[in-house]
Amino acid sequence: MRDAGINVGIGTDGTTSSDNLNMFEAMRIASMVSHVQSVDTARWLSAEEVFDAATIGSARALGMERVIGQIAPASRPTWCSSTCTPCTGCRSTTWSGS
Repeated sequence: MRDAGINVGIGTDGTTSSDNLNMFEAMRIASMVSHVQSVDTARWLSAEEVFDAATIGSARALGMERVIGQIAPASRPTWCSSTCTPCTGCRSTTWSGS
């Protein structure tokens, strides 16, 4: 898809269809899947390509690449953190700011 110029984004789905919402895990799996697509190591996704797909690629998929998806001046960061413990359950906090 990338060779054809198609934007690629990485994200997580709802917990009803997945066991977690961990973006780092989604990025790791995307990297590993590229390894089974070809024995040619030059075609495997690099860490930079995976990071770009998870950040600016995902922002492009949402049509928001001018607002989010970059770590740069004038780009609004959007972060989400989830905390799960046996005592309190799961809580998510999303920070957005400029």
